[in-house]
Amino acid sequence: MRADGMSLRRIAGALTESGIRTATGKTTWPPSSVQALLCTARLDQEAEANAARYAAEQLQR
Repeated sequence: MRADGMSLRRIAGALTESGIRTATGKTTWPPSSVQALLCTARLDQEAEANAARYAAEQLQR
């Protein structure tokens, strides 16, 4: 969604309209929660990539 150019506000609205609850059980998604979720997901992806890169480097030694 974000990669397609949707704003955080629009994504939050889509999640709310879909009835998807937040991690704390709220029925309304604020854009800041969407931003935090996306940031966490990006950091997780970076950590996985770094771990894979480190493992590959260790195998080459």
